[in-house]
Amino acid sequence: MAEQSEADLLQNAAKLPVAERLGHKHWKVREAACARMVERYNEVPEEDQVFAETLALIPKIIRDSNAAVQLAGLGTAGRYAELAPEVLVRQIAPACGKAIAEKTFTGRPINRKKGVETVLAFVYGEAGEQVVDGLIVVGFSSKNPKITAACVGAVKEAVETFGVKSVGVQSIVKSLPALLEHGNGDVRNAAKSLTLELQRWIGDAIFGSLKGVREVTLKELQNLAEENPRKGKPVALKATKSLEQRTATGSTSGAADEPDGELDFDEDNEPAVDLRETIVLADQLKTLKVTIGEEKPLDWVAAVEHSKWNYRKAGLQAICVGLENKCMETADGLESIVPKLRKILSKDANIHVVAGAAMVSASLAKALWNKFPVAACKGLVSSLIGKLKEKNRLVIEAIAGALDALFEHKCVSLSDILEELAEALEAKTPKSKIETLKWLNRCLLLRRSSVADILKDLILILLKSCEDPAAEVRDLAIVNLAELFFRFGEKKTQPYLAKLDKIRTDKILELVEEKKSSSQGAKVQKDTTTDNARKLTAETKDTDGTAEKESTAVPDLVSIQRISENELAEKMMPLFPGLDISQLSAKSSSAPKGTIDAIKDVS
Repeated sequence: MAEQSEADLLQNAAKLPVAERLGHKHWKVREAACARMVERYNEVPEEDQVFAETLALIPKIIRDSNAAVQLAGLGTAGRYAELAPEVLVRQIAPACGKAIAEKTFTGRPINRKKGVETVLAFVYGEAGEQVVDGLIVVGFSSKNPKITAACVGAVKEAVETFGVKSVGVQSIVKSLPALLEHGNGDVRNAAKSLTLELQRWIGDAIFGSLKGVREVTLKELQNLAEENPRKGKPVALKATKSLEQRTATGSTSGAADEPDGELDFDEDNEPAVDLRETIVLADQLKTLKVTIGEEKPLDWVAAVEHSKWNYRKAGLQAICVGLENKCMETADGLESIVPKLRKILSKDANIHVVAGAAMVSASLAKALWNKFPVAACKGLVSSLIGKLKEKNRLVIEAIAGALDALFEHKCVSLSDILEELAEALEAKTPKSKIETLKWLNRCLLLRRSSVADILKDLILILLKSCEDPAAEVRDLAIVNLAELFFRFGEKKTQPYLAKLDKIRTDKILELVEEKKSSSQGAKVQKDTTTDNARKLTAETKDTDGTAEKESTAVPDLVSIQRISENELAEKMMPLFPGLDISQLSAKSSSAPKGTIDAIKDVS
């Protein structure tokens, strides 16, 4: 009778509007309503009105007092985030983040796990910044350390899964100092893991943003980062919804798979995350004063144009200090400084002043990135290349650093300065040509921009350098040609080999084969490591919701501290069959180096 009565209750309740069913006093009615909402979302297109109609209900079902209903509600919220229009998902993401932090992370293990999955669903639905803000507002400042540690762990998993561009990193970084100095050990360890994950994506700049953190904590984080150095550019484990859709339509096809096309180059125009202070150069220069000894302070113009070299050097150093760890949204004020830098580079006889002008050029490149005006940058590059004939090591290193910075930060591309390169490689001084070719090779290896549109011209310039009287110039030209031939493939580059003698042709083909072998070996190693890491993650996360199995999660900074070296080796054994456990100890001198490196990558 009771079962019949309950079935009748659910059947009668199914006729009610969704809002009333979600507010019903019987928990099974509310659970059934959540399941029906998921079915409805799966049946309709993204533009359907059902998403707008149920918008306000999503945060409420996450807060349900019944654990079973809450679990169903988290599943509903996650499906909503994956299927609803982006504008609606972003609208409710902060409230959902707060609800997850307040209600989910204090409940059953299975609910806590589902809460993290729901956070990831919002990140997938292009609302990563908004849902993380909700976790920060409630979770990071909670009086319950379990909630705080769980929220920090969820944010770390979001960064690890989707990358830093999909979450609001600035707000996360601002919260880190308080978390790293938290009174609870689990919170501190979770914060350290999050910091190291951010460092993997944005580099050591993260450490400079941790204001107020004790020196001993900062040193510990830096040591941990050094023990597990970044290996290449990090890649997100999953794509967000918009990127997934673009990939499906073919708008983001991989150039490396094209047999006749150019190998992949970095298309990002700006750093993944810029944690630096934003300034306006014109305002910065107005307030800049240069003081030497007890003399009256000078403005920067008077200093860099002073008759005494030490004043000019001090003025340039002051500009560098003012630009350190700063970023510029616009190029306002650049027109007043670039001409003076070019004048110093072309006419100043003092090596310290010339090196100072080069360092200011590098600082401007780092602050501006691709917002550096092309015309101004081309002129500056031309002046810098003109000083590569110098014999002084201090000047050459400073000039090379400035040229590298201008290209690496995408202030200029090789297409922009092709004429300047051709002119530099026709210089009378072998030293200038050698340093120019070295820089060109560094640019090609960085792959910051495509050179497909200038391939023919670039090859012809280098072929001419292959006939240079200086042996080092000829050798460097061959190295650059080999890089281009490797990058574009045989079909596009083979016709140019006919213009070279057999010795040089053989040398280029030999270098290309070496590059192919090296590239394939690196790809195999990377794929193996990634597969092993994903396998370990899948195995350790396949839990039944019990607290005991939760403690065997992927060994991160927190869990590694709780297990011995032998226990860690045993966890790694399934990934490396045939090896003795003793070989897996990082302290064992007989352990194969590749094995130890792979273990470090996985952990």
